[in-house]
Amino acid sequence: MVLQNGLQESVKLSPLPDLIEHIAGEFAPAVMAIWGRFDVVEYVMATSTQRHVWHAALAADDDFLLMSKWLTRNRLKVILKRAYGSYPSGMVRLLSRLGPRAETREFYRSAHVALSRGDMLTRILQHSKTIDPHVVFAIAELPTDLVSVRMASHLLRKGVSACEIVEMSWLVKRVVEVSGSVAILNLLANSKNPVVTVRKAIACLPFPAPPWKAEGLIPVQSAEELSDVARRLGNCLSDHDIFYSSCLDVQSGIAFYFITRSATPLLLKFTKFGGLGWYLDECRGAGNRPPTREEIEQISSVHSDIEGVWCRRLSYEMR
Repeated sequence: MVLQNGLQESVKLSPLPDLIEHIAGEFAPAVMAIWGRFDVVEYVMATSTQRHVWHAALAADDDFLLMSKWLTRNRLKVILKRAYGSYPSGMVRLLSRLGPRAETREFYRSAHVALSRGDMLTRILQHSKTIDPHVVFAIAELPTDLVSVRMASHLLRKGVSACEIVEMSWLVKRVVEVSGSVAILNLLANSKNPVVTVRKAIACLPFPAPPWKAEGLIPVQSAEELSDVARRLGNCLSDHDIFYSSCLDVQSGIAFYFITRSATPLLLKFTKFGGLGWYLDECRGAGNRPPTREEIEQISSVHSDIEGVWCRRLSYEMR
């Protein structure tokens, strides 16, 4: 291609000026090929907005940009429309909010994609006073379904980081699909801490059916029931992080909780041990009191006919 040959010849002639490399970044070879060493001052003296538009055009398709006159004599919107085939509203304004140095090719392409969505996320980006490249990348990559868009718009207004938005978009979408309810979106709209709200929604997803039934043991069949037991017994599950991970263990099928039917109940946690069965991992009463010998014997007795259950904690070497 003509431009590529020009780039190679430009680089061979002499090193690129440090100032051009500093401002244009990866576009420096293209800038020198287009303007040349004697006219490059025109590029340097242009506004940051103009340079960003030129960079964006080069990022899209540099084949037609063979002359500096074409770039400098055309309106910025016309340049972007020619480069991308369309001009999404607000793109020049977004580029005007960037700093003096060039962004990456991927950024300019992502900015066009993000502004072409035409949804709530696009409007948030259009009205942002400052531009975070990570947010632009996140919006460009997010799905366009209503759940993802509404969730991400809530999180952006709460100042959640771009990386978390992409992760939480997937999580919230899965919560909606698994639960069959969009209630989490309304909760997020009024939440002061979106991360905590999503964690609570995940914890409250349905528990699986109990892996077995035993006389005198009541299966804990939901996060609400587990939380209620934790409050009544005053045990470590009152801690939010421990409670969250415990609910995930149950939902994953690697743990299950039962409570004994008695005046002084015990909360039993059985943990799955590969494909061999289950073992009694934890057994505590009110205030984390340990079980009595009689209580352990009773628990073992009701499981005596269940081959896949070991009513003791496995040794450290086996776990």
